[in-house]
Amino acid sequence: MTGHRKGETQGAVAGEFAGAGLGDARLGRRLSGIAQRLAATPDASFPSALATDADLEGFYRFIRNEAVTCEALLKPHVAATVRRLAEHSEALAVHDTTEFRFGGSRADLGRLTQSGHGFLGHFTLAVTLDEQRNPLGTLALETWARTKAAGNNYLYIYTRAFRASALLQGEKIVSIGGLSQRQQR
Repeated sequence: MTGHRKGETQGAVAGEFAGAGLGDARLGRRLSGIAQRLAATPDASFPSALATDADLEGFYRFIRNEAVTCEALLKPHVAATVRRLAEHSEALAVHDTTEFRFGGSRADLGRLTQSGHGFLGHFTLAVTLDEQRNPLGTLALETWARTKAAGNNYLYIYTRAFRASALLQGEKIVSIGGLSQRQQR
């Protein structure tokens, strides 16, 4: 990837978060900077991508801020995804659940399938239905931890994500074995 192309990608990624309802312009600027740095090295850890101690500390303060919620961060990206989705007569809503594993002892984490503790994220991603299966973006994200009180609520989470993607698109969705197909009528 050339430097020019890389800069375009970083700007496009940062643009996906424009208008995040964080209630403070400084948080919006911080989000844009974080998104650009992470987009520059998407495979790097936070300490590696945010090269200076000041950037890393700013990131940790940012994510601990009560105004910074998953919903607020995703809302403008989901809206952009729905706009891209409207350009296609058909698309797939692909569902995937991923485990986020953490070492040590932390509050609010649950058990994972194998061993260890963490939480799960159920993503609904929109992709084109053509041969390329180009990603259009995220339609929904649900997170949860398996605790004794909560149990394994995968079906509940899947149903919520499925309904959220259907409501966002405003069109009929037909479930097909873990994939959902959007069809315009």
